Amino acid sequence: MAVTTKLEIPKDFLADLPPSRKKVKARRLQIISKGKLETKHDRAKQMKERYAKELLAVQNKIDQNKHR
Repeated sequence: MAVTTKLEIPKDFLADLPPSRKKVKARRLQIISKGKLETKHDRAKQMKERYAKELLAVQNKIDQNKHR
């Protein structure tokens, strides 16, 4: 059987400790994931514009061939 004892610690014992890293890590991961989502969204917009231009160019070529 283990014997438990209580230790008396001063009230200001934990006062000078650095902030918890758990919150900092969670916030860092949130910022990273948000940045990845924004990058993915920007990339999708760029690809959509690129393919719209390419589609228009192909349609113009088809129309030119029809009129010949």
